[in-house]
Amino acid sequence: MEYTLASFVPVILAAVSADAITVNFFGSEPASRLFGLSPVGPNEIPLMVCSRATLSKPPTAIDRYQLRSRKKEPSASLVESFPYNQTVDR
Repeated sequence: MEYTLASFVPVILAAVSADAITVNFFGSEPASRLFGLSPVGPNEIPLMVCSRATLSKPPTAIDRYQLRSRKKEPSASLVESFPYNQTVDR
């Protein structure tokens, strides 16, 4: 892939226009001041660790179940399972 200035011009234009729109609507203040976000204090770190550990279990279990069930299925190539690839007797 070629990396030329012409290939980056659309990306640069998109970034500049997105920044202009954002500054127009929200101003130039940092996002943490706009939406009332504050830095995490040391007393909130254990809560964040526990919630992360608790909330990550169900998606992980679903992913592992899907991987295990995928290994048990008989494997067929995409060409064999494609419905239009069957021969028709006339």
